[in-house]
Amino acid sequence: MFLDVVGPIIVLLVIGFAAKEIGLLDSSRVDILNKLAFYVALPALVFYSTYSRSLKEIFSLPLVLAFCLVILSTLIVGWFVHKRIEKNSRRSVATIQSYHGNIGYMGLPIVTMALEEAAGAKASLLLGVGSIIQILLTIIILIYLNTRQAEITKEITKGIINPVVLALVAGILFSYFGLSLPNLMEESISILSEAALPIALLGVGASIELARRVGDLPIIGSVIGLKMILMPLLGWIAFSAFGVGGVAEEAGILMLGMPTAVSTFIYAKELGGDARLASLNISLTTILSILTISVMLLIF
Repeated sequence: MFLDVVGPIIVLLVIGFAAKEIGLLDSSRVDILNKLAFYVALPALVFYSTYSRSLKEIFSLPLVLAFCLVILSTLIVGWFVHKRIEKNSRRSVATIQSYHGNIGYMGLPIVTMALEEAAGAKASLLLGVGSIIQILLTIIILIYLNTRQAEITKEITKGIINPVVLALVAGILFSYFGLSLPNLMEESISILSEAALPIALLGVGASIELARRVGDLPIIGSVIGLKMILMPLLGWIAFSAFGVGGVAEEAGILMLGMPTAVSTFIYAKELGGDARLASLNISLTTILSILTISVMLLIF
């Protein structure tokens, strides 16, 4: 199972990166690929993972509380660790990228592929709730540290009212009312959901940027340490403390062990952060995530 999961991740990331290097995936095509994942494939996966399951299989308050606690705890640690950074444009990026994980493009598809089917429902719940928390905190921190003149309510609303959250709500409503889909529609959504991982990983691979500045190394190291090591460890502690076990715990830890989200580059660019540093952190945490995901799967 280990190679069955990690192998495709490596292959798809490499293909995405190579396609960018040879000009097959330029920035406009990568943008289209990411939009296809965000607006079509990921919502299909979220809905398909939840709509036919009982609410008990989907919802777990201890799981959600522990997951959110880890995000907030990592934010606090990152805030103080990166307080020494003089430029707020860099400090803000380092802080948000220490906790804002790629739970959509990588987390949910990988959990669904690596663990049993029930894990997909739990991961969909964490994606819906986690994306709202992450986006909310990221926008506030970037605006606060960079003193940007932005309509914060508009930015937050735009961030949290998204297709993934709407798909989760739709899936929960279908589950609650015991609704079903016509076979044709169900099969179509199933096919789209299976496309989520390859589409998302090709886009992530094409976003990898390896150019670096020597002065960035200490910041990059701290972001990697917090996001890729501390966060899943805190997850293990929090889930144990809240009595979350089994497939729910495994799904939660895997989601927390995902690399920095590609979307943080967009938020940083729009709200005064150091976009180049953001891109580099995303690239390196994504590459290193192959190792951390491998370790987690071996432990599970």
